[in-house]
Amino acid sequence: MADGLNNADVDALIDAVAAGEVETSASGPQIFTRMRHGSQQLMITPYDFTRPERVGPEQIRALTQLHETFARALGAGLSGLLRAGVQVSVQGVSQTTYASFIRTLENPTCTMVVQPRGLEGQICIALTSDSAFPILERLLGGSATASTVHNRPMTEIESRLMAVVCKRMLTSLSQAWHVVAPLDFQLDSIESNPEMAQLVPPNEVVVSISFDLSLFGQKGRMYLGLPFIVIEPLIETLSMKRWECRQPMESTQDGAIGSALAQAEVELIGVLASTTLTLSELATLEVGDVLTTRTPVTSPATLWVEDRAKFATQVGEHNGRRALKILRGFSSESKAENNIESP
Repeated sequence: MADGLNNADVDALIDAVAAGEVETSASGPQIFTRMRHGSQQLMITPYDFTRPERVGPEQIRALTQLHETFARALGAGLSGLLRAGVQVSVQGVSQTTYASFIRTLENPTCTMVVQPRGLEGQICIALTSDSAFPILERLLGGSATASTVHNRPMTEIESRLMAVVCKRMLTSLSQAWHVVAPLDFQLDSIESNPEMAQLVPPNEVVVSISFDLSLFGQKGRMYLGLPFIVIEPLIETLSMKRWECRQPMESTQDGAIGSALAQAEVELIGVLASTTLTLSELATLEVGDVLTTRTPVTSPATLWVEDRAKFATQVGEHNGRRALKILRGFSSESKAENNIESP
């Protein structure tokens, strides 16, 4: 048999098919698979090569919950910075190409390029004009009411002020990501034109997280772009089960407040006894004078904590130093019974 068909063979084959002498298959294209069952049991879904999905649904859910924590912390941080109520919430999490992500951003948009220390590459945070300019106006002394949104690039002074806001954002972002990895996010640059922030190639996959900002009676938007090549080392760690196990019982904001309060210093005063003197008696006191009180020697001393009588104590010595041993705490009733007054 010859290696190929000549023109006469092709014409003869076409005539035979037209005459019905050669059977043709009408079952459609054949599907090759490693599975042993038939093609009828296969589930086939369309795949869009322009929008590749490299992050699984489980990791998407983990990222959503992770940045919901970030949104709550950011809302509290901005409220303290701006002295006005600010609410931040996650609007959606999706994955797209970097080119599509940039096309969703208007020009101008406050685009902050951020370097996550500990990971390769950069991420970006984008604040639309209806979010950035009300924040800037408030920082420059404006009132906490709806303001005019300017559709223009930021000036150099406004960029410097926005860098302060960005550092507050990155503090909240680092706290939220700490349950996954100890990342330190640092601001690299601020651009008004999103196309100037060339983080990755246009066809690279990016996880896009959009936020709704409610500030000063008006709505705004914020976007967080996480290139896949940046977060790829943490994809396995973003498993929901492992992430939930490492999630702290309290929010990062409450934990930060608790840590700060734990380091606060309080004043302790031990009062052995108290008495009353006239002004003339006080003026004539000299070294060696003895003050008499009505408090028995066996009575416990009172330990005051920041102008509050808290404990009844026994005076003693510990390791060569004077000390007070706590015997019991004071309730409101016991303070009234013992007629305890402020030292």
